[in-house]
Amino acid sequence: MTLTICNEYSSPISVAIAYYNPNECANAGKWRKVGWYNIAPGVCRVVYNSNLTDVNSHWLYYARTYDRTLEWAGNYNAYVTDQSFRMCWNEPSLDPGFIRAYQVGFRLFDINSYDNYTLRLDR
Repeated sequence: MTLTICNEYSSPISVAIAYYNPNECANAGKWRKVGWYNIAPGVCRVVYNSNLTDVNSHWLYYARTYDRTLEWAGNYNAYVTDQSFRMCWNEPSLDPGFIRAYQVGFRLFDINSYDNYTLRLDR
């Protein structure tokens, strides 16, 4: 029961995911975002290790190459930082502690009713 992301591109990538989590993020958008998962070319990595269908069938991800010349992005904008993070969707707020946060566009994907799902990223 895992969500796995495979890097089928020729360069290393960094990936952030987001998933519905109303218990921990009730007052901050109800979604949890987690990053960064660094994945070498040709490698798959488990990014969520629990029952996927207990969470939601809809998930979000944002990925980019280390040199940021290519990204896998979408229309769901949220703030991230360059350091590892585990935040609710509406975080960070605009306080000075998050001055290095910036927005990226997460992309939506649907795992249907699968308990195990593999997302493959290539060009």
